[in-house]
Amino acid sequence: MSAVIEQLNEFEAKALEFLEQVQEPIVDGVRNAAEWAEEKLPEIKVPNLDRIGSVDEYVDFAFKAVDAVVKNQKAFVGELVTVTAPVRAKFVDADAKPVKPVKSAKPAAKAA
Repeated sequence: MSAVIEQLNEFEAKALEFLEQVQEPIVDGVRNAAEWAEEKLPEIKVPNLDRIGSVDEYVDFAFKAVDAVVKNQKAFVGELVTVTAPVRAKFVDADAKPVKPVKSAKPAAKAA
């Protein structure tokens, strides 16, 4: 693994850790607000509420849509990587030592 990828992995781990730390107090705050609202609000009759769908349905829909977009983009980037391979091969490490050609173990076929 390259040094850059290692650094990106470390950054990703720290970013996810930060998100988890930030999300925890948000969930606690929303929980407190929901408990307060549950105590204060009367039952509210909403006509045709079943036609709207549940929150779980919307969350499921949203994450399926995101998964489909990510799958599409992964394939797209894969195609870009493939079609740009010849150009990317032109970039070589200036510090790399030249590689000696490997000699074939089989003798060359004689021309007839």
